[in-house]
Amino acid sequence: MRILRLTGLVLVALVLVLSGLVYQLGIGLERTALSPAFYRDLMGHTGLIEVIHARLEEAVPELMVQRMQPEMGQEAPKEVLAAYQEGLSLMMGALVRTFDAGWLEKQLMLVIEDILAFIEGNREELGTVIDLKRGKELLESQLAAALKELSPEKLRALEMHPELVESTAGQLIAAIPDQLQLGELVGDAGLPPETHEILAKVRMVRGYFAWVPYVTFACLFLFCCLLAGIPGGLRWSGGATVVAGAAFITGLLVARDRVAHGFVDRLGEPALVDPGLVTAVLGFVVSRLVRVSLVFVSVGVVLVAASYFFRVKAAAKKRRGVAKPASS
Repeated sequence: MRILRLTGLVLVALVLVLSGLVYQLGIGLERTALSPAFYRDLMGHTGLIEVIHARLEEAVPELMVQRMQPEMGQEAPKEVLAAYQEGLSLMMGALVRTFDAGWLEKQLMLVIEDILAFIEGNREELGTVIDLKRGKELLESQLAAALKELSPEKLRALEMHPELVESTAGQLIAAIPDQLQLGELVGDAGLPPETHEILAKVRMVRGYFAWVPYVTFACLFLFCCLLAGIPGGLRWSGGATVVAGAAFITGLLVARDRVAHGFVDRLGEPALVDPGLVTAVLGFVVSRLVRVSLVFVSVGVVLVAASYFFRVKAAAKKRRGVAKPASS
């Protein structure tokens, strides 16, 4: 009978550990990927937008020249390539000065909040509209001023007439729409049916997740108490909870290092994303997930401590019971 009881406790503890891992993953996703506040904190803590915004002006021109070079042929004069890179650098500089990091962060948060509201089912379609009209007016003058810094020879290498710089800038800006609607970027047909099915399942799981884990933990705790008594049930369930939390933290730290090394190794040259930024972002994400696990571990420690309290209380009661007949 004792072996059966021990086997039952081990099985219940294993189920509790697995349930704890799933619970931590779900809560972690709720507080990170599905939380607008998380993205605000991420941008503020890591300077994500500022770093990427700065890298745009540095890396994009070189990347574009690298992609254009095969089309232009291996015999393309270095002077032409240098002219293209300088011209693209000036144009990208005008672009990032017009649409600064603050503007970019604000628009990105609007998009994130819209997407998350759509995932949650609070909106039937993506409705974010990004206004570009005001920026276009400023960008045209910025772009014309940037192109005027190029010599006539370099402008001709870029297939631009030196005396028509302003009109050329106007033509380039005219190709930019006055606004971007997130829903239109998806296409007239909208999202594929498979995506809607996935979103429906995500919403269903989130609905169950609001109460199923807690009912599961309560049932597992009751099973532990039935098999080992209240002190033993507290000790077994608390120990399993601590193991689940520690295992999740260990997995996070291992995954963080592997993802960071793998991502950095795949970054080309020049890289739009700085390796240090990748490490900072992953570290921030893991720190938020670890908070969930630390709470989970703390609950386990409290349960284990409570088991020892019950044992001490039971032992003291037993001693008092033995002492009364002796004194009488």
